[in-house]
Formats: sequence, structure tokens, C-alpha cells
Amino acid sequence: MSILEILYALALSWLRLAIGLAISVVISFFVGILAGINKTAEKIIIPIVDILQSIPILGFFPVAVYFFIYFVPSLGPELAAIFLIITSELWNLIFAVYESVRSIPAYIMEQAELSNLNIFQKISKIYIPSSWSQVIGNFPISWAIGLFFLSSSEIISLGTTTYQLLGIGSLIFNLFSMNDINDLLLSFVFLILAIIATHVLFFRPLNEWAKKFKYELKAEETYRTPWFISTFVRTTRPIRSFARRIIVPRIPISPFVKKQNLEPTYTLTTEEINENYAKQKALISIKKLLKFVLYFLLLTIVAYFVYLIYYPISQALNLLLQTPVLINLLLATGYSALRILISVALMMPVLFLGIFVALNKLAKRVLLPIILIVASIPAPLFIPLLILVFGPQIDAISILVIISGSIWYIFYNVFSAIESMPADIKEVMSLSNLSPLQRFSKFYFPALLPALITGSITAVGGAWNALMVAEWIQVGDNVYSVNGLGAVIDEAASVGNLNLLYAALIIMVLVVVLLDRTIWKKLYDYTTSKFRYEI
Repeated sequence: MSILEILYALALSWLRLAIGLAISVVISFFVGILAGINKTAEKIIIPIVDILQSIPILGFFPVAVYFFIYFVPSLGPELAAIFLIITSELWNLIFAVYESVRSIPAYIMEQAELSNLNIFQKISKIYIPSSWSQVIGNFPISWAIGLFFLSSSEIISLGTTTYQLLGIGSLIFNLFSMNDINDLLLSFVFLILAIIATHVLFFRPLNEWAKKFKYELKAEETYRTPWFISTFVRTTRPIRSFARRIIVPRIPISPFVKKQNLEPTYTLTTEEINENYAKQKALISIKKLLKFVLYFLLLTIVAYFVYLIYYPISQALNLLLQTPVLINLLLATGYSALRILISVALMMPVLFLGIFVALNKLAKRVLLPIILIVASIPAPLFIPLLILVFGPQIDAISILVIISGSIWYIFYNVFSAIESMPADIKEVMSLSNLSPLQRFSKFYFPALLPALITGSITAVGGAWNALMVAEWIQVGDNVYSVNGLGAVIDEAASVGNLNLLYAALIIMVLVVVLLDRTIWKKLYDYTTSKFRYEI
């Protein structure tokens, strides 16, 4: 295999990841801002997002594949691959936007109200700029999770039919199947080089650029615009200038203003007032009609979705009514929850690494690319090596796999929170004669706590998702498994027992909702209301 073939496959995979990330950013702004400013929407959106990020993506992926291939046969596999990448990259971005909107200082919103900004002006001038720092800080972890599911998105099985897209994920899988070790190692080398290049050329410039969106009281610093943004602006400036001259007539402003000032004040007649009132009434009626149509379409989609899932869900509920099945699923849920609890406790010290890397320029320059590389290498690749090291101790291996798939959520959220601390706060710390412990307790910990809660929410969601890989491991013809909900789902899928699969998913959804409403919601409300920058 030539190097050009490897590079071409790598470019196609990177294009899919980039498209998925771009679409995820747009969706995250819309959903995250809506949840952050509307209490009713928050009560609906946040539990749903928490559920969706926790449900194993590969569990409902076949349904999405069937949908895209049925309606768009020619582009179906490609659209399905991008859909899977979006569902892996999206959730932490939504939480990042939601946290940023909820953490906007009160004085900013008071100024917006005094300035009579409408909702669109608030979105463009306050909500989106306030969210950029956290969103960009989450780009690396979204990219890493997208890489985790890359091979699954490029090799799609639907019944007896397999759709294989050209890309680095499918290429590595095929080379491993053919036992082509030389080309496999070469592909890994180019994959790692591409990860480093993405960080150096894109993520690092974006992180520096995102600092301009911090709340500052001191004089504004000059931040360098990323090269790809400035290049896009330069190349499109002639087009935009030409379009502006053709589309927008160039009318002198000063004569128009003078003419307006010279004209006497005009008072509307009764007929004109009635006509304006009728127009406004018609606009209100149109808005109500559009709102009704929107709600009708939404309800129609929901009803159709309920119709599709009614039969399998009813069969799964009937299965749950059987006492032995319910007891086994509850025991499996308890084992999985215990593994996740142990994993979260073991990964919490990574917050100190996030603080250290964010504050130390040398560590940021040296360690951050290494961390990005380690986070981006799919964890399942390490499983055969872990089995050789630990032998049959699958419980230890499952916890390590859960940690490897979840720890980076906490690291990047903490790193982003410390990076986005206002320079005024850092200047106060530098002038204060405080010990490192006092700085941590009085400044760093309050600053990172909302991001730590956000990272913990997404990490726990990622841990539930990682159970499918961690609790049921297949290496060649050998299967290693432990008692847990992920193992139940994997085994049910392998034998085609859809009723048991849906029953296990129902239990997982109920557990996630219960955790969200009883623990995470209260913690998040407390931290975002108490620990925020105010003047």
C-alpha cells in the first residue's frame, strides 16, 4: 500500500470529522443557549441530552443507518457515518454552551436589558461570544471521541449487508484483519502525525483566539487571529465587496440625514394608524399560524417516533415484568454503577493536571500535544495489551477502559475553565501573598467548579456509553465479560435478543434520568449560581 493511499484515506476521515464538528457546534449553540435562557426548555433539554449521551450510540445506530440508506441510497452510508460522528461529538459541546450561558455575570445581562437588546442581538453579542471559550476548549475532546467511533462509522453493517467507506478507520481495521503489520504501523504513524498537526495548526491557535471572549476589566489585549480565519477573510473580501456594491445601492448618507432634519415632524392620520394596526394584527396572526404549524410538525414527528418504538418497547416492558429478568438487570446495573463510581473517583486527580497545564506555559507547550495524542487514540486498541498484562482480571481492565474513555472530559473542562479565568483575577492572585493551597481554595477551585461539574456529567455519561466496550471484550474468538449492564446489552445484541437489549436500555435510561434529577441538576444549579464572576 502506498503512502498516498494512506494519506487519501486519512483526508477523507478528517473531512468527515470536521463536517461533524461544524454541525455539532451549530446545534450546540442553538440547543445550549435555549436551555440556558429558558427554564421550561432547560427542564426538557438537559435530561434528554444527558440520556442521549449516556445511551450506547451503537445501540440505536442501525436504525439511523436504515433511515439514511432508505431515503438517500446514494449518500446514505456517508450521511450515516457523519451522523454517528455528530452523536459522539455533540453532547459535551451542548453542556459547554449551557454552562457558559448560565455563568454569564449578572452585570452583563443588566447592561443588555438597559440597552434594550432583542433576543437576536443578545445571542450574537452576548450568548455566542460568552460560549466560544468553553466550546473551543472542548474541541479536542470532541475530536477524540469522534476518532473513537471512526472505525464504527466507516464500516457499517445492516443485516447481511456491509457498507465500507474509505477512511483511516476502515483502513486500519482491514490492515489488522489482513495481518499487514508494516502498513498498519505506518497508518498509525500518519494518524498520530495528523493528530499533532490538527492540534498545532487548528486547536492551539483557536485556544489563543478564544481568550478575546473573556470578561476583562483591564485594557484589551491583542490576540492573534488564527491563520485559517484570516485566510478565509482575505480570500472572500473581494467577493463580499463586489456583492455589496451590486446588491446594496451606494446612497450618500449625509444628504439623506440633512433632508430628514429639515422636514417637519409628520403626524399619522387616523386612517394610517388603523392601517398600521391592521398590519400588526395580521403579523401576529401569521406568527400564531407559524407557531401552530411548527408545533403540529413537532407533534407529528414525535407521534411517528412513538409509533415506531411502541411495539419493541412494549415487548421489553413485558420482559421487565418477569421477576428473574428484572432482578438480573438490577444486579447488573448495580455492578456497572459501582465500576463507574470507582472509575470517577480514580480519575478525579486529573483536575490537578488540568490546572498545572493551564498555568504552566512549558507544560502547555509540551504536555498538551501528548495528552491530545493519548486521548485521541481509541481505547479498544489497548485491550489486547491489557489482557496480556492483567490476564483474566477483567474487572480491572473494564475500569481502565472506562477511565480511558471518560477522563478527558474532566481534564479539558478544567483546563478550559482555568484558561478562561479573567486576567484581573490572575493579577489579584499575583499581587496577593497567598500560598499555593490558598490560591487553589480561594481562586482556582471556585473558578473550575462549574466546569468540573460539567465535565463530571459528561464523563459519567461517557462511562455509561463505554460499558459496551469495557464489560464485554472480544479478542479474536475469545470473549471476556463481567457482570454488568454493558455486557447484557452486548450479549443480547450478539444473539439478536432485541427484547432483552431494549429492556436493558430502558433500565439505563431510568438510572440516568434519576441521577440527573436528584444529583447533577442540584449540583449544577448550586455551582453556576454561587461560583460566577461578578462585579
